[in-house]
Amino acid sequence: EVLIGSSSTAFQFDVENISLVPTTVVGLDVVGLDPDDFAVTTDSCRGRVLNPRATCSLGVTFTPTEPGRRTGLVRIATEFGEYSSVVVAGDSYYAPTFATDRTEVLAGDQFAAGGTGYPPNTPFTILFDDATTPSIVGTTNADGAFLVWVPVSPDEYGGARTVVAQTGDGTVASGPIDVVDVDDAMVGVPGFGFGR
Repeated sequence: EVLIGSSSTAFQFDVENISLVPTTVVGLDVVGLDPDDFAVTTDSCRGRVLNPRATCSLGVTFTPTEPGRRTGLVRIATEFGEYSSVVVAGDSYYAPTFATDRTEVLAGDQFAAGGTGYPPNTPFTILFDDATTPSIVGTTNADGAFLVWVPVSPDEYGGARTVVAQTGDGTVASGPIDVVDVDDAMVGVPGFGFGR
């Protein structure tokens, strides 16, 4: 598994000439479903004459661009049109972070919330963990980050809560916040109990 935006160590494998005559590797490319996620980063094969039973080495690095299982096919071709291939695969994921500008907020007020490590240019929602409707909907920027103001309903009940920020693909992070109920303020003449 590799974090999106990071690269794996190179996966090394050998290529062997199993024919009875020498040959030269002239072509080397990556194709398949996700070819842009894989790169040949070490190569002792291309342009080298391989005698029968001789080997050369290739190294392939995985740098995912999307989450989930990613696959590619490394093709090696010789001067005589012969070829061989190796299937390469990796799993990738986002590792978002989420934070608020405070640990406590009054019902009816708002707080700032931000996140990083989300998919870029992707819609997200922010809600309390037990809510059925989002407090806010937005879109991450080109770096997969956001910073927004989150309103808290005056009717929101108090206590320790969890604020959740998630995208449609299941990338999610959360953080704690305490919501403080606003008690009905007394108005009028003190001591007479007039309230609103």
